[in-house]
Amino acid sequence: MIKSRLSYKRYLKEVRRSNDKVYTEELLNSLNNCDSVKFWKTWKSKLDSVHHSPHVIDGFTCTTDIMNHFKEIFKSGNVPNDEHLHRAASSNFQTLFNAMSVTNNDICIDISNIESAINSIKPGKSPGFDMITREHIAYARPILLSYIKLLFYIMIKIGYVPDAFGVGILIPLLKGSDLDSSNSTNYGGITEHCVF
Repeated sequence: MIKSRLSYKRYLKEVRRSNDKVYTEELLNSLNNCDSVKFWKTWKSKLDSVHHSPHVIDGFTCTTDIMNHFKEIFKSGNVPNDEHLHRAASSNFQTLFNAMSVTNNDICIDISNIESAINSIKPGKSPGFDMITREHIAYARPILLSYIKLLFYIMIKIGYVPDAFGVGILIPLLKGSDLDSSNSTNYGGITEHCVF
């Protein structure tokens, strides 16, 4: 009885793996052949019916309440371990930063560095809150790189980085498909940042 149950479970696991492999191969083939209709048809058949947002997480049913609950969970994990050490390190950094003097000769930003940084970002990534993707910059006119160079030059010269460059969209993802989706401890977060 136990042996047959184990072989049945192994069989189901193997069927799932082979189905995943078929879908993956179909997606890759349709993407390589630039067949967008087939790609999205395969994508929807594989992913649309599988992933549904849970209606209840830790007793919260309203989308806003669930969102605020995740906000508090991820916020609590993003605090310094030792407040005294954190303040000391911040003070030390500020002292070193204030002692720094930047002259025009010290600032060396090359357009080829900007191009290589943009090309090092994987294509197809989701945009941040500004809705700008890597592709927007990579396929833009070359004049845009000159403006980006000027932007970074000014940021270094005046010693200021816009707060918006540090803003991200936090997305909670279920850590495993076999986990209880109504329990917030089964979620991990990824953050979508702006390209810059």
